[in-house]
Amino acid sequence: MTLTEVKSQLEEKMVEVLIALEKQLNRTLPVPLLELKKLGRCAGRANSNTNTIQMNPDFCLNGHWSQMRDVTLPHEVAHIVADFIYVNDYRNKGANLENRPHGVLWRHVMGLLGLPPERCHNMDTTEVSHTRPKPFKYVCECSTHMVGAIKHGRAQRGEYRSWKCRKCGGQLRFIGGNCE
Repeated sequence: MTLTEVKSQLEEKMVEVLIALEKQLNRTLPVPLLELKKLGRCAGRANSNTNTIQMNPDFCLNGHWSQMRDVTLPHEVAHIVADFIYVNDYRNKGANLENRPHGVLWRHVMGLLGLPPERCHNMDTTEVSHTRPKPFKYVCECSTHMVGAIKHGRAQRGEYRSWKCRKCGGQLRFIGGNCE
């Protein structure tokens, strides 16, 4: 399956889920923008402020297609719908109801979809890229160390008084960046 096909089928499923919820809630719901984005070990993410759902294509393409389509996507749609209900029915009317990401309203929407209100997935992440590249090269007396952008930035700003190798105790020296 190509990424274009993945996105198309996820969009179809999203519309299907929204139509089912609209019938049950007897109201029109916003249709979120669906994006495919590498999210590390995170399968999906919803942002109600931008009305966007991000789905991790690595899970879709590495043997978890049915769970991503049938569980993760509806989970993320439930976040968008719960936030929409909260803003329109409760917050704007001064009701004393807290809307937490996996709170009462989200669990209610998951129940309407006939899905268990589970917070995290249990998919195998070994086939999913979840480490960021470490493009900055440092050396000590015994070896070369590849360092990520955050640690490199801290070292360059002098936030480490003495940055030493754990193995040999030698001072780490920067010798180059973007060594991929």
